[in-house]
Amino acid sequence: MKIRIRGNSVRLRLKMDEVDSLLRGEAVKESTWFASNVFHYHLQPHSEDGADFSDNCLTVFCDQNTLNSFDDPQKVSIKFNAGETSILIEKDFKCLIERSPEEDQNAYPNPLASQQ
Repeated sequence: MKIRIRGNSVRLRLKMDEVDSLLRGEAVKESTWFASNVFHYHLQPHSEDGADFSDNCLTVFCDQNTLNSFDDPQKVSIKFNAGETSILIEKDFKCLIERSPEEDQNAYPNPLASQQ
């Protein structure tokens, strides 16, 4: 899972195996280590949408029924507000330019690739 935070918006990008975990009702968790601390970020299936930040951990809660819609190949994102913060959850597509294979490992096929 990739995270991008800008102002009052949080964007999470998910690989195929991470979406599969969410469809099974499992949380997706990542951590970023700094010199003296660690930042955790989680996406947790829940009964309602929301977000919380405590103890160096950002937890985004997304309604399980909404997450189940990611099973549809046409569904590419989920957007909601958690208080003042805009949350965007997206499928992570393969990049259209060449980069290291690890970067695109387990990413969704890019729908624009057939147009090149």
